[in-house]
Amino acid sequence: MNIDLKFYPSRKKLQYAVMILLVGVMTTAWATKVSLILSFVTGSYWSFLLLKKISNKAVKISETQIVISNLIGRFQITKKVFPMSNFYGVRNRVHWGHYKHCQTELIGRNGVFLPIRVELMTEKITLEASELKESLVKEFKLESCRDFEHA
Repeated sequence: MNIDLKFYPSRKKLQYAVMILLVGVMTTAWATKVSLILSFVTGSYWSFLLLKKISNKAVKISETQIVISNLIGRFQITKKVFPMSNFYGVRNRVHWGHYKHCQTELIGRNGVFLPIRVELMTEKITLEASELKESLVKEFKLESCRDFEHA
């Protein structure tokens, strides 16, 4: 059994990318008047932000491994492979980092965990996260670990 999760850009993500492009072009053009080196550094920074914004994640979970890829269109930028044997359980948690969010995690030995879904700005564990957890437990015979909240 395989599970494929793909996170596609939303309309707001594309609008944000256009805003980054416009501001980047303007500041790079302004920096060209001051210095060529400053123009290169500024252009590189805005290009990095734009590429980061338009990249999408794809998560493929099979019985033997977990593959997390960053894609821009059909082109793969990075690929991380984790053996499924490293993980024994699944949990959901609401967590305060820079913001409060819900995430589904695969739990491994010695406190190692792998977040496979992050939902921004949620106050509670959502139904979709619970369904994903139960699907992972059932299909891959993992242990259902207790969900929790902490700050």
